[in-house]
Amino acid sequence: DDIAVAATAQGGRRDFSQWKTDGYSEAGREFPARWVDEHVARLGGWQLAPQILVDQLSALEASDTPQLRLTPRRQQHHVNAQFVFLGDDPEVLIHPTDAASVGVADGQRIIVRSLSGEIEGLARVNDSIRQGVVSVPHGFEGANVNRLTNAQHADPVTGMALYGGFPVSVVPVAP
Repeated sequence: DDIAVAATAQGGRRDFSQWKTDGYSEAGREFPARWVDEHVARLGGWQLAPQILVDQLSALEASDTPQLRLTPRRQQHHVNAQFVFLGDDPEVLIHPTDAASVGVADGQRIIVRSLSGEIEGLARVNDSIRQGVVSVPHGFEGANVNRLTNAQHADPVTGMALYGGFPVSVVPVAP
């Protein structure tokens, strides 16, 4: 057990021998969490799209009436529902072509709707998001991505409620 735990602890903020001697480990709160940013940079960025999910998105059939599809994500400096005191807005990523087709501009307040509900966020028009996909961050109380999901529909891969790949629409918030 010690060998496995020591290997897991390598590169951590505290050496395994200190854990073993003290029986616990404490670390002060570092905010913003520089170590997270450094770790993500070493990995070359967030890698949150397993190939099986990418394949599911690729397999979606084109239709005469294109639909936007939801994909959830984490928003940098917003860890689930923690750090709400920062006051950041949920930023909804949308491709420029899709934004133009629904009359949405970067920085505009928008509503994302599914058959199950709707949430409000801040549009971030970004050509790094795939056309046809709308990316909503989770961890925001007022823009809870769970409002868009339905417990009756489960992902065949994980058995979890679907948090992505289902149709959504986007409209600007009325002034």
